[in-house]
Amino acid sequence: MRISIFTLFLYLLFSSISIAAPLSIYVVSDDEFPPFSFVENGKVTGIDVDIIKEMGRRNNIDIKIDLFPWKRLIMMTKTGRCDASMSLFHSPEREKFALFTHAVHYSTFVIFVKKGKQFNYSSIDDLYGKKLAKQSGFIISDDFDMAVKSKKLEIFDIFKTRGGMKFTILGISNGFVANKHVTLYKLKNNLEFSNFKDRFVILPKPVKQKRASFFVLSKRSKINNKIQLQEQIIKTLKTMEEEGFYKKVNNKYLD
Repeated sequence: MRISIFTLFLYLLFSSISIAAPLSIYVVSDDEFPPFSFVENGKVTGIDVDIIKEMGRRNNIDIKIDLFPWKRLIMMTKTGRCDASMSLFHSPEREKFALFTHAVHYSTFVIFVKKGKQFNYSSIDDLYGKKLAKQSGFIISDDFDMAVKSKKLEIFDIFKTRGGMKFTILGISNGFVANKHVTLYKLKNNLEFSNFKDRFVILPKPVKQKRASFFVLSKRSKINNKIQLQEQIIKTLKTMEEEGFYKKVNNKYLD
C-alpha cells in the first residue's frame, strides 16, 4: 500500500512539473522593419519584439524570435515552418493560413516624395495616372488596391526601402508608399540612408492611417490547442494595451 501511494505521489509530482513547463513558440518577424523589429548589437529588438516577449513572460511561454525577409516570413507562416509571425495586416486571404490574435502596433502608410516634387493628394482619384513604388507584399487599402488592379495607378514593387527612395530621387516614380514610422526611423538612424535624409517630404494625407498589424499563429504549426492559445494571447495583449504597456514601449523607440 505504501508503494502504491508513493508511486501515486511521484506521478502527481512529475505531472505537475510537466504542466508547469513553459510552452515554446518560434516566431518570425520582418528583417527590415525598425523600430518594430530589427537587429541592434547582434540582438533582435524592437516594439513588436518587446511586446511579444512580455506576452510570453505573462503566460509562461518561451518565445524565440528570428528575422527574415517579408516574403519568406509569409511562406514560413503558410507552411508551418514557424509557429507564429508578426506583424500582418488582416485579410481574408491570410485567414486561410493564419489565426489572428491582437494588434501589436498600428501602421500609418504615407507617400514620400522628392522635395520640390510635391503634388496634391486628398483622395484616391488624385493618384490616378501616377507611378508609385511600394514594398512588395504589403497590403495598403481596398481603394489603393482597386486603383492598381484597374490600372489607374502604376506600382513598382520594390523589396527594400532604399529601392523606393532611389526610384523617387531618379524620377522613375512620383513617390513611394511606406510605413511612416519605419521610414522616418531609417532616415534618422541608419547610416545607409544618410544620403537621403533631407531629400524627402511626406504628403499630408496618409494613404492608410492607423491600420492594425497583428501577431498571428500559423494554422499548420504543430502546437496543440491553437484556438485556446489564440484566445489566451488575445486576452493578454488586450490587457497589455489597455494598461499602457504598448504606449510605454512605443515611447522607448519613437520620438
